[in-house]
Amino acid sequence: MISHFRRLATAVFAVPVALTLTSHVAMAQRTTAEPFAWEGSLVAGQTLEIKGVNGSIDAVPTTNGTARVEAVRSGRRNDPNEVEIAVVEHAGGATICAVYPSSGSRANECLPGDAGRISSRRNDVQVEFTVAVPDGVALVANTTNGSIEAEGLTGPIVAHSTNGDVRVEGGARVIARTTNGSITIASAGEADARTTNGQITARLGSMTSTDPLDFRTTNGSITLDVPPDANFDIDASTSNGGIETALPITVQGRLGRNNLTGRIGSGGREVRLRTTNGRISIESGV
Repeated sequence: MISHFRRLATAVFAVPVALTLTSHVAMAQRTTAEPFAWEGSLVAGQTLEIKGVNGSIDAVPTTNGTARVEAVRSGRRNDPNEVEIAVVEHAGGATICAVYPSSGSRANECLPGDAGRISSRRNDVQVEFTVAVPDGVALVANTTNGSIEAEGLTGPIVAHSTNGDVRVEGGARVIARTTNGSITIASAGEADARTTNGQITARLGSMTSTDPLDFRTTNGSITLDVPPDANFDIDASTSNGGIETALPITVQGRLGRNNLTGRIGSGGREVRLRTTNGRISIESGV
């Protein structure tokens, strides 16, 4: 469960120092910079984009039409005050980035979408983002080392991590990506989830939508939990692992230990499940 906003305070946490007769070993203390907060008016159809490197992104809904972003910066080896939280407001919404000090010939720059550059270059400062997203506003959340959680949002969601889990509940359309981490989705709309090393779990409270579902992993299982009266077309395959379903299926095409193509109920919604090393399970009401 994603925690809601709480008052942030500047803090310095001291780590105990071990003393011996022959050595003096001290662990670096973690320091926290002044909290960052931004508010802006966004409407349905616009996008709130978060670009981080080290740290998690947690998103919750807000109903007052005002987007809010809070960020806590902390570090041990590096000074968190050197990491700027940059805000770029534009016609399409707002982009907020953790901009680390540049250490190469190319400077870091906060720009919307695929433009700009965000790199930490071994900087250990973590930036934890907490985000409130208005109704109908899209969320685009990017981090390299950290988890992403979004709960109760009504607009489209794009969540991309490299080393971290992704959890999404809600969203009109969901695109979830990670390399080393699991993905959990609970959404009635279109969903596309892909990971390399991790499992995918999708819990769908409704299958009335005709939007497709596409879930893929390389090393991990896939679990699809649907209502007992669900109607959809399934195309599932695994290279090393079995396929099981708790619902009756009308086979249409492939049927084997590693491949299954068929229709559940009266069919309709297209569901594609792919893994290389892992089982595929279609469950109901678990």
